[in-house]
Amino acid sequence: MVPCRCSDLVRRVNKARHVNIKNLQRNWEGLAQGGPFHAILTDRQEWEDAAFFATGVEEVRALLEHVRGLAIPLNRGLALDFGCGVGRLTLALGEYFDHLIGVDISPTMIQGARKYAGGSDKVEYLLNQRDDLAIFRSDSFDFIYTNITLQHVAPRYSRKYIREFIRILKPRGLLVFQLPSELKPRKGFKQIARVVLPSPVQSAVRRIRGGLEDVFRAEPRMEMHGIPIREVRSLIKANRGVLLDTVEDLRPTAERSWISYRYTVTK
Repeated sequence: MVPCRCSDLVRRVNKARHVNIKNLQRNWEGLAQGGPFHAILTDRQEWEDAAFFATGVEEVRALLEHVRGLAIPLNRGLALDFGCGVGRLTLALGEYFDHLIGVDISPTMIQGARKYAGGSDKVEYLLNQRDDLAIFRSDSFDFIYTNITLQHVAPRYSRKYIREFIRILKPRGLLVFQLPSELKPRKGFKQIARVVLPSPVQSAVRRIRGGLEDVFRAEPRMEMHGIPIREVRSLIKANRGVLLDTVEDLRPTAERSWISYRYTVTK
């Protein structure tokens, strides 16, 4: 019998969580290679190009209609699409802004985005595999948008990205981002555990479970994470952001088991 090397396992789990940003890149590169359209919009296994990019056109139309309803002036200079994938939203935003930059963690996604851009000099795609946005100067962007991206990023990184969004946003620019807040109440053992166990214990269990999956699962996986709405609001305020609007995202952007919100921010 091989003795249980528990300490070795703990070290492997801790190492897996420590390099989580690398695991995130590895996961999304694997998902992109397996089919970028389905990795971005999982409600269909197969997408035709026209139908896939049409969803971006409709989403951006609804987004800017919502922004107009806030009666906030919008400078249409430089915009950022964070987690751009193959450019589903970047290309749609190009109809409204002078110049677009799309950023993604996956080389395959960026390669696909450049292909679909068709050589346009209005759109630029950049690979960023860091846990910050140091590639951009402070006060650079008039508009920043990210949807169904931060929900797949561990909170310690998504918090940092939110701080970075505010840093690179121009004064009186607009930032719109979507992020789940908490899991919806469910019946059964998991619901009882969430009521009985303190939040730090639940977080520790999720970290250990995620670490074990990182150690023992070779195939790419799509993580789901959230940050409580109160914490997001505090994070925005602490970084000189001004929260203009918070709405519950009723569209199926996050998994249906999560309560998700869309935040509109300026500074």
